[in-house]
Amino acid sequence: MSLHGLFKKSINIPYDGDGGYPTAAQAREAAAAWCAHEGFSCTFTGTDADGNPTAEIDGVPHAILRRIGNRGSYDITCREL
Repeated sequence: MSLHGLFKKSINIPYDGDGGYPTAAQAREAAAAWCAHEGFSCTFTGTDADGNPTAEIDGVPHAILRRIGNRGSYDITCREL
């Protein structure tokens, strides 16, 4: 039995929104800005079955997830597919 599928890399993207839940467009903008700042390539490829944007970050497919964080804040996370 392999545990390889249980461990996927994720990237926490800084999000300083106006206190509201980030839209898909805001999540894409935040991910693109983070990739540009860190020197990674980022190509948006569409959306997944849940409506979350998807992207290839340095050639690796990721889902861009919008989540409720701690104490009512909101987070953007890029999770490897």
